[in-house]
This record gives sequence, structure tokens and C-alpha cells, in this order.
Amino acid sequence: MASRQEGFFVQDGDELDYHSAIVPSEGKKPIHVNGHELVVPRLRVRRDSAGKAITQPPGLWFWEVNDPDQLEPDGSETWMELGFFSGPKDLEKKLLDFFARDWGDKVTGPTGALKDGHGVWDRFLFRRSGEQTKKMMEVREEYWQAQRQQQQQQEEEQEQEQEQEQQQ
Repeated sequence: MASRQEGFFVQDGDELDYHSAIVPSEGKKPIHVNGHELVVPRLRVRRDSAGKAITQPPGLWFWEVNDPDQLEPDGSETWMELGFFSGPKDLEKKLLDFFARDWGDKVTGPTGALKDGHGVWDRFLFRRSGEQTKKMMEVREEYWQAQRQQQQQQEEEQEQEQEQEQQQ
């Protein structure tokens, strides 16, 4: 879900739900389809037969959505392909096109949200088995905080190694 290979949401089993009416802060206007919230549950990155996320350079992830109205002949769930997207803004546009605009439905909302993707990280909810559901913005912040801590720890370890080498 990012142009960089962040990998913070692509473990097997991770899913996203999209809620167009979630706003990043009070006073902001939501995105509506014909005056109502668009909810698209169970989005995920498609995997190959080895279980590896399907991607294309530069940083495109292959997304699919669960089709609750159909089952495969063997009784397993059906997933519809959405295509390759580099980030939440592109994925949101596809969802609004696929589930609304392509059917002639009217999509309304703030220009910044519709054209520039403002607040898009908040409109996707992240679900991982055994964890509490949270906004993608929270997941993203946690990921980058962990990355900064890891980098800081590596820098401290390098400094300690250099000090030990100088003492010898």
C-alpha cells in the first residue's frame, strides 16, 4: 500500500476494510455515494501459489476483494481481482469507480479527499488475526516508529563497535 516497500500490512491473512465516511478529524466532510457511506469489507493483497505477495516494480501491489455473494465450486471464498495499485489513494479511486461511478452512482465529498486523497489512510481499517482493528494511519505510524527505533539501535551498536575497535 505504499510506493516504498514498507511491508507493514502484507502478512498472509492481513485484510483491509474501506469506509468512505471516516474523516480524519471533526468538522471534515465524508465521502458519500448517493448520499450514503460506501463500505467495502475484506480487501487484501493477492498471493501466488507459494504464498508470496504479488507485486510489480515500482511498489505496485496486486489487490483483490472478497465477493460474499459467490463461492468457488469447492465451497471456498471467491475473490475478485482489482488490479495493481501503488498506494491508498489509487486503491480508493478504484473502489469508488468499481462500486459506484461505473454504475452511474454519484460520489460526493471534499475536493481534497476525492482528488488528492486527503485522509485516505484513515478511511482504510486494518485487520490482522489476534490484533485489534485500527486505522491504516495508526498502523503506518507504528511501523515508522518501529523503523526509527530499529535504525537508532543499529546506529548505537555501530558506535559501540567503533569504540571497542578504538580501545584495542
